[in-house]
Amino acid sequence: MSVIKLKCTVFMLLLLLLLPSAAFGAEYFLFDAEENEILFMDEDALDFSKTIKMEKVPDLLMKTADPDKYLAIYGPDPAEEEEGNFFASLFSKKETEEKKTGIAGRLILFNVKTGRTEDLVDLGFAPFNWEYTEDRQHFFITYRVSEADDSAYELLHYNVTEMTCATLELPKLTKRVDQIAINQDLDHVYLLLDNEDRISAKNQKIIGQPQLLTVKIRDFKVEASIDLDHAPLSFQVLEKNKGVLICQDWEIKSYYINGKLRRDIDIGNGSVTLFDLEKQKPLEKYKVDEGSIYWQWFPEEKITMVHYQSRESYTKRNYHFLKFSGEGVESKDFTTEPVHFAYYPEDDKLYILHKDTLSIVDYRTNRTATYATGNNMYKKYPYLFSKLPASDLAVIYSVEEGKVKFYDLK
Repeated sequence: MSVIKLKCTVFMLLLLLLLPSAAFGAEYFLFDAEENEILFMDEDALDFSKTIKMEKVPDLLMKTADPDKYLAIYGPDPAEEEEGNFFASLFSKKETEEKKTGIAGRLILFNVKTGRTEDLVDLGFAPFNWEYTEDRQHFFITYRVSEADDSAYELLHYNVTEMTCATLELPKLTKRVDQIAINQDLDHVYLLLDNEDRISAKNQKIIGQPQLLTVKIRDFKVEASIDLDHAPLSFQVLEKNKGVLICQDWEIKSYYINGKLRRDIDIGNGSVTLFDLEKQKPLEKYKVDEGSIYWQWFPEEKITMVHYQSRESYTKRNYHFLKFSGEGVESKDFTTEPVHFAYYPEDDKLYILHKDTLSIVDYRTNRTATYATGNNMYKKYPYLFSKLPASDLAVIYSVEEGKVKFYDLK
């Protein structure tokens, strides 16, 4: 779920992208803090219509298949967000999760037409992870069953139409639930489970391996469990019952420099794997022995783009780009280091910006062309690339230097 909050005197505007990994559409909610009500606008509407009486903003607000019924998740009050980059927020995650513990969550189904709560389900304790089906009839959420540090995790399945729920205890070695994904075609829900708390500084004995757990939705039982060699990061369901799994070991390291505490993320080895979800077996696997893995998910097209590098020799590196889809994997390799890249699914083209050139990969024709652009660096900061909508123009720009270059892609 992606949330943007704008705090004003009376209003708080909430933009909820309600499907975190499937992202089938966006809905908009306007919270009136003075009247304690939420106004709702559907993705295709032009104004706010329905009014929902609520005393506080839920962690999740989801419309269901019934236009009069909404599902809300109430957890602990969100901690104040720290300004800074992703790594800064990750470093503070341990403290944030500690603030959230001790407060159990609740799932509420309410009817905006009658103004009544139709169902209430007590959940466990934070941290929460959730996902739901495209038809919004099935909702899944994981949580800790108690406040204890060694608490087990549980998966809850809530049937919105029947207002029934079932629970499943996750493997005892689970220390983190990184993601939930759903494949309705195969009646499966997938969970990325990590067996190691990589944020806490506490020394602990590491037992077992991370897992990709497959649960059958209909009977709500574990159907398969695949041991993973590295920490799970992302899992996306592609077309034709294929899936792409991204894993990479990581750990937060703490140390002192001149008496000041510093924390860095220590990146280890990883892998990118294409799975046949029907047969529950890997089709292709790419090992990553150096550097970070970068990826981007395009939910409407069900495409995942992945970039990583490898070392050919002490001074020479190769740079790899993988396009995962229901058709399989398309791989492109470069010897020139990229400084920025962007994939545009409407053109099925990948644009890779180098220090003084631009490479364009056309997946429809399976051709790659490279053009001179002039310098694309400002000191140590790279320029960025952005294609202008409905045109053959692009901008190559530097925020730090304050310069913009228009580029004709023809």
